Amino acid sequence: MPALPVTPPTLDEALDGAQHSNPMLAQAEKGIDIARAGLRGAKAESLPTIGAFAEATRSRDQFFPDYRADAMAVGVRGRWTLFAGGRTAAKIHEADATLDASEARAREAREQIDAAVISAWTNLKTANLMVEASAARSAATAQALRSVQLEAKVGAKPTLAVLDAEREAAAADAAAIEAEGQRMVAAWQLNALAGQITPDKRLTMHKDWPQMAKELSGAIKEVRLGAPDVMNNFSAMASAATANGALDSKTKELIALGIAVAIRCDGCVAFHAQAAVKHGATREEVMDAMGLAIYMGAGPSLMYAAQAVEAYDQFAAA
Repeated sequence: MPALPVTPPTLDEALDGAQHSNPMLAQAEKGIDIARAGLRGAKAESLPTIGAFAEATRSRDQFFPDYRADAMAVGVRGRWTLFAGGRTAAKIHEADATLDASEARAREAREQIDAAVISAWTNLKTANLMVEASAARSAATAQALRSVQLEAKVGAKPTLAVLDAEREAAAADAAAIEAEGQRMVAAWQLNALAGQITPDKRLTMHKDWPQMAKELSGAIKEVRLGAPDVMNNFSAMASAATANGALDSKTKELIALGIAVAIRCDGCVAFHAQAAVKHGATREEVMDAMGLAIYMGAGPSLMYAAQAVEAYDQFAAA
């Protein structure tokens, strides 16, 4: 799982960061600046306008060479509209109302961001506690499983008890993974609200999916040589399952990619992302399929959905 992003260490720093860096607040503040400029423009229409001028003329007469009539004038002109039928006053009132509305929207945005940051901060703290509790539960169930296995070896516990302990341990491990996923989501949500995610930042590549598919193909070839009957039947089943039918092959590959995410199979993600690209799936279609996989599998599926999109992007760019 990717490393947890660095988050503001205190709630006060998160709130301060949001007030200074959150894009929604920045937009609201710009709205206030625009409204103030509009108000200044409306008031300026009621003020006098003053301009300086300088003029020079030079006259000659072709019949009287000695005739000269040169002139120069420098002065100031002013204009002041004393009555405009209420038009200027109406513009000022309108601009003033627009400014009030912009300031009200900015106040509302600040309150909403503060509430969202506090909620995200609380969610992250809760997620941290859930991770700790899930880890403790996972360790306890693992210890219990070992104890049951030892007791079963000496005949003190039946095989069914071992199976129950294994089920509890697996459930605890799944809960721990889900808790870590929820913590990851909470951390990114807090950073987004605090304005710590900028458009020029890009997620680094975590896995080389084309290389993974290439290496797995070589490994699968060895299995095919060792178990040809099984692999031939498996290939026939794969061909039949992904062939065009009531659903076309592209849709089937998107379904397979969603299942690969749900069962958290890296190799399956690599092969079905590659097949989705081959059959012409768009990034938007992959995203739609990932949304359904996340809905069905919650936090763990979210982590693998991010990897599936990364795999799709790599194969699409190849």
